[in-house]
Amino acid sequence: MNTLANIFRRSSRPSLYTTTAVTRKPKKKGGKAKGGAGPVSDDIVNIFKEREDPIILPSEYYPQWIFQHLDKPISSEEVLDHIKYGRYVPSGDMTYTLMRSLQRSKIRLQNDYGGEEEVYDSDEDWREPDDGEVAFIMNKEAQEAKALLGSDEEEEEE
Repeated sequence: MNTLANIFRRSSRPSLYTTTAVTRKPKKKGGKAKGGAGPVSDDIVNIFKEREDPIILPSEYYPQWIFQHLDKPISSEEVLDHIKYGRYVPSGDMTYTLMRSLQRSKIRLQNDYGGEEEVYDSDEDWREPDDGEVAFIMNKEAQEAKALLGSDEEEEEE
């Protein structure tokens, strides 16, 4: 009889989730090496274990589309240039890959240079100087220039 009380009752059997202490066994002594080194071969890589490696044929025996995979992959900027000038129309998969690449580069740029522009408290921080301020700044710069020129003239007279 499976009643709710029987289901949630603690069992006298050990739970599957109990933990036991793990004890280390003593280290085994190293034995002598069995056999010698494997057979010596001049091959760098052996692809097959039971048969010989395939023979590499001259490039005339292979279709031309295989050699496109040996070229350097096109960057997203180059693909955009090709699209802009009509030299290349990407497939749907290539468009998806291009958009993901552009999104990644956008995120990298935002991480490098800051994603948000500076936020100003009020419009007064960005206001243009009015005519009176421009005249004041020009007058101040003229006085500074005159002071510099005046000090140069005094040095020349001496």
